[in-house]
Amino acid sequence: MNSIREMYKAAPDLVVTVASLLGLALVLGVTTLFVS
Repeated sequence: MNSIREMYKAAPDLVVTVASLLGLALVLGVTTLFVS
């Protein structure tokens, strides 16, 4: 767990990018389910 926390502190930009991509993926997935 300590290594993960260190990674978060070392690369906050990367974490934000990954979180944003995951958020977009969830939105697109939900939208696709509702549309189809």
